[in-house]
Amino acid sequence: MIVWREEMSIGVVAIDDDHKALIDIINEFEDSKTRLKAEVSAKKLFTYTQSHFRREEELQDAFRYPHRHDQKHDHGLIIKDLRGIIKSAFVDKTLSDDGLIASLSKLMHDWIIGHVLTHDMKMKHFFQITDPSEYNFLPPSILKQSLQQSVGN
Repeated sequence: MIVWREEMSIGVVAIDDDHKALIDIINEFEDSKTRLKAEVSAKKLFTYTQSHFRREEELQDAFRYPHRHDQKHDHGLIIKDLRGIIKSAFVDKTLSDDGLIASLSKLMHDWIIGHVLTHDMKMKHFFQITDPSEYNFLPPSILKQSLQQSVGN
């Protein structure tokens, strides 16, 4: 089980809220008692992950975040791995229940620990030093008020 800790926060409310939601979905998946519940949670995780990455990439593009291309590359790899695990488990049915849970849990823990706590933390410093007057140019899927509240404080 993954527990949200304040040190995981990058200081952008919309992105932090996404990360919290993703942790909830990962925990829901790990708590699945049946293959059907695991499938529902895994697909929910895939869909939410895709939308989160789009939001994060829009924000990074809007502010010309210097590591945005590396982030986009990493996001692509995570989506590819997630898609592969879900396909193997629920379409091809080549992964056992134990294999599915182990594979997806490892990917998600590696992602939360490796990607969020390492790569996304670079965004924290970037947004702490970003001029708040630039927030007028936020992409539509990022709430202006959320960003101002988190970074402007």
